[in-house]
Amino acid sequence: MLLAKFLDILFPKSKREEDVHNIATGVHALTITPQLTETPAGVHVTTLTKYESKYVREVIHSLKFHNSRESAKILAHLLNDYLTEYFAEKSIFGIDTNNILILPVPISKERRRARGFNQIERILRVLVKINNEYKKNINTTLLVRHRHTTPQVSLHKHERLGNLKNAFSLTQPKLLHGKLVIIVDDVATTGATLAEISRTLHSAKSAPTEIELLALAGA
Repeated sequence: MLLAKFLDILFPKSKREEDVHNIATGVHALTITPQLTETPAGVHVTTLTKYESKYVREVIHSLKFHNSRESAKILAHLLNDYLTEYFAEKSIFGIDTNNILILPVPISKERRRARGFNQIERILRVLVKINNEYKKNINTTLLVRHRHTTPQVSLHKHERLGNLKNAFSLTQPKLLHGKLVIIVDDVATTGATLAEISRTLHSAKSAPTEIELLALAGA
């Protein structure tokens, strides 16, 4: 305990990391409450938490806009809690979990240059540190966002789906064959992003057997 305090004095955390650390207790007090809901975009999305929670909202913002390592850990643990049960359930029903493919919602090259990282990829990297078994399921290069688009948050609901039309593509469509695909996003509002990705996967020649749309938080 004394050593930890001494190290904190020598190597103090940034103000943002302190803020996230201070609310971490609130986040860890939450239990994931998976809910399957139909979004305005017409797709069903499983959400793990409520974006209206100030704890969840702060952690997601801190990762997305401030590259908070603490936030990435918190969200990776929430995702691990869900996937642990999900994989166990699939195994019970005789599904080979090696055939589950986990794909992050991609960002454009322009947004990656501006932000420096994809927040979902960061979470998945931490997830593998928590449980290395997921490494074989994760693919961060198969789904790409080849067209830069206006940020969804700045658009009206009816504009969001059109904004993303044909924005995504697949680098190796054949890898989808026989797979159960889980698409992971941070926040689902209208579901427009996940709807367009789902359309892209379904239209592939080697379409997956099943697609699960998953968001860490539902707005």
